[in-house]
Amino acid sequence: MPAIQPEQWRIETNKRYSEIVSSVTTLATGSLVIPIALIRQIVGVKEGEAIGPKLSWHVYVSWITLGLSVLLGLSYSWLSAKWIKAACGQKTALGVTWLERLMDWLFVLMLLSFVVGIVLLVRFAWRLFA
Repeated sequence: MPAIQPEQWRIETNKRYSEIVSSVTTLATGSLVIPIALIRQIVGVKEGEAIGPKLSWHVYVSWITLGLSVLLGLSYSWLSAKWIKAACGQKTALGVTWLERLMDWLFVLMLLSFVVGIVLLVRFAWRLFA
């Protein structure tokens, strides 16, 4: 295994976090269509028929939290690029410490938003099948 330079481990760690963010963002985006697919397939709402009356508040809050998760993930990715720029010695508007703090908060909030959105989708699906 090659020796890692003193700051290289930070860049490698950032890469791992960015991979998680990318996965969560992709899953959250895909999860936005689940309620519509469930209603069309399970309840049997036909194409062109309104699905609004079949949706519960769980779906609307889920869409908000999943959308927030996507937005936070995109923000994390943007700050991650700024952090790498700063870690490589380039000037940025915020220092490395501030960027790290913001990225930590965005990461945690993104994960929490995603989990809440998925829990609400599961609750909605559970009520559909019950």
